[in-house]
Amino acid sequence: GAHCSRSRPRTFVTLLSRDDPFPLACRVAAASGAPVVCFEAAGGMPEFTARGTGLSVPYLDVEAMADGMARLARNPSEAATCALRGREEVSAHHLPGRTGPRILNILAQTTQTRA
Repeated sequence: GAHCSRSRPRTFVTLLSRDDPFPLACRVAAASGAPVVCFEAAGGMPEFTARGTGLSVPYLDVEAMADGMARLARNPSEAATCALRGREEVSAHHLPGRTGPRILNILAQTTQTRA
């Protein structure tokens, strides 16, 4: 796997999928300190990058994807800010210990409503 420094990211992750509702690989990468570059309207990742964890580029525009990658490579302070924000977002909202109980609660409410 890619190694990411806590002080300055050495890499970033690109999500080239046309649609991925919950790209776990990107969240794992963000947790390790890698900013994410993804396509807009390609599943759930644009919501994640909108929180400052990386960049979203126009849907299926590979030149814009390359520009986003180059932007983070040329701007280590922006990449580091995205990396920090990504780690914070994953820690606050995407760890199993935090999301599991919420999912169980939603399921319990749903089954009670239908019973």
